[in-house]
Amino acid sequence: MPLFNCIEQKYCLSVEAIAQAMDGTADGVANAIHTGLYRYRQGKSQHWQHHPDPDDARRKWVVADSLPRAVAGLVTKRYGNVADAYHAELLGDEARQRATPEDLAHWLGRKVKKGEAPFTLEEAQQLAEACGWLRTLASGHGLDRFRGKAHYYEQAAKVLAARGLCGLKVKNARYLQRKVEQWQREGYDALVNGRFGNTNGQKLTSEGELRLMNLYASPLKPTYEDVARIYNQEAPQRGWPTLTTERVRQVLVRCKQVTFLSRHGKEAFRKEFERSFKRRKPSFADALWSLDGFTIQLVYQNEQGQPCSGLYGYAVLDVYSDCILGYKLMVGSGEPSTLVQAAMRDATRKTGMRPYQLQYDNSSGNKSKEAQELFKRLAHLHFPTSPYNGKAKPIENLIARLEGANMRHLPNFKGGNITSPSIEKKANPDLLRSLYKEGKLPDREGAKRQVEMLIQVHNNTKGKDGRTPAERYADQHEKRVALDYLTMVTAFWVERKKTARYSKDGLTIEVGKVKHTYEVQSKPGIEDLEFRLRRLNDSFTVMYDPEDLGEICLYKDGAWMATAARKHEFAMARVDIVEGEDSILKENLRRRKDYIERSRNEMEAINEAVEQLGFEEYSYMYQHKEACNRMEGEMLDEILAATGRPIERTPNNRRQRAVLIPVDGADGSIVE
Repeated sequence: MPLFNCIEQKYCLSVEAIAQAMDGTADGVANAIHTGLYRYRQGKSQHWQHHPDPDDARRKWVVADSLPRAVAGLVTKRYGNVADAYHAELLGDEARQRATPEDLAHWLGRKVKKGEAPFTLEEAQQLAEACGWLRTLASGHGLDRFRGKAHYYEQAAKVLAARGLCGLKVKNARYLQRKVEQWQREGYDALVNGRFGNTNGQKLTSEGELRLMNLYASPLKPTYEDVARIYNQEAPQRGWPTLTTERVRQVLVRCKQVTFLSRHGKEAFRKEFERSFKRRKPSFADALWSLDGFTIQLVYQNEQGQPCSGLYGYAVLDVYSDCILGYKLMVGSGEPSTLVQAAMRDATRKTGMRPYQLQYDNSSGNKSKEAQELFKRLAHLHFPTSPYNGKAKPIENLIARLEGANMRHLPNFKGGNITSPSIEKKANPDLLRSLYKEGKLPDREGAKRQVEMLIQVHNNTKGKDGRTPAERYADQHEKRVALDYLTMVTAFWVERKKTARYSKDGLTIEVGKVKHTYEVQSKPGIEDLEFRLRRLNDSFTVMYDPEDLGEICLYKDGAWMATAARKHEFAMARVDIVEGEDSILKENLRRRKDYIERSRNEMEAINEAVEQLGFEEYSYMYQHKEACNRMEGEMLDEILAATGRPIERTPNNRRQRAVLIPVDGADGSIVE
């Protein structure tokens, strides 16, 4: 049964496909989907737009673009792009049509070696379907529906990985492409090892070389001597010639490009063998901003007087001019979304300009919903660079230059990155110890001022062209765009990823690992009682300004509901009470009593109305009314039965003889 369709030029999913993506309990998922379909059919919601199946009107096809945001996210996570999944499913239909009866007959009648079982009917059917897939992909059928050949094989590989066909258990797109090429050369033998049913092995030299590469490519990194020893132990049993360690080394050096990735890892392989691209710089300022975080390699004294180096920074670089436009420092490590937003705010405030493109890495702060929303509002384009590829980010080169040619000349420089091979970029530990003993290390604020000085020095240092980065950034260009005032105000409002519930104590969110509590107020410090009555325990989407957390905005289904203010904190000690706080407290206490009284009055009115309708008041006997009626009937039957006939007693005619215990003076006879 297909999971995807295209109706009225809209890509749709079956209810089964959505249920699989939601991956919840069967009853809960079915209820959620059918509730959504019903609400759309009744005109109560714009979500869950759907069409009846042309062949069976009882089956519904749900338009992918109409799904609620949460469900759409689950669908994307499971299937990726729905349009791509639909076209990939069509490839499967085409593949099954291209599987011929001759394919099935071939696999059922294929000869096998002695002691091996022939293919079962199910295996033969799967192999026939695999033949259809390889024919379809080799012909390029449906290639025009995808974004190039790589995307074509990627989507096909996803479908085949889920199918798990015998002979075609696909691991990735590259494996599938090699399998198609092998099919074009070898036909049916591409699906089953060529030695199947054939006693002839490969040449000894080829098998020996494969074994050598297999051993040396181990991530445990055996030496040439280790590989030679294991190989020579296995050689007599395999009929291979024995080899010296030097000969093994010569063979493996020739195969270095093949074994290096598995032995040393992807990053090392890229540094050793990957071809780099020659790129030209952007043609004008603000065409490309590069963003990244870095550790500040400066030692300072903390509040306890102990030396530490816990500063972390996030900077924004204009790639055209090499000018640092903005930055933000924090204590600790990592890149929270608040740090990213603060650095972007600093850059836009100082420049007043809008970047055309933003470039960043895949850190959690950059990928957070808050940062992504900000990037979308500010830039025309934004996307991350490939992971573990420092050459793709110009700002990483800048950070290295800041440390190596600027920061290292400060006396409290602690040394470059531990991976740096140059001793010239390492700190002198004796100097750091003497600064600490003499009390000459700066405090945290002093270290921050040093960072600001370093950035200003960099921005005002002349380059090879005789101009400073600040001067180059001032170059005018027709494509540069200034930020308007409205965007400057609203761009940095962020939407919280998770909804927040308005509880009896208000609404609490966490920003920068600090919790803040809000409530909707009718006047400062006084909660809006009407909002509480209508919206208590409702969940809202929250938008806030990270630099001004005094107020937040609450939204539901995309519509603004209210603005909430920070909840007033009352002093515990009388001495701490500020002017006007007494009146706020009294008003809140009065409203709390009114809230209880209002609830009591409303319930009394409901009870009175129900009583007038003739309903009985709830009680234990009312709850178990049927059982009590049955019990009462059974007791009545027993009473009637007892009064209808006399009670008869069964006489006991059996007389038992009593045995007395003999005592002194008795003759021991039995007395009856």
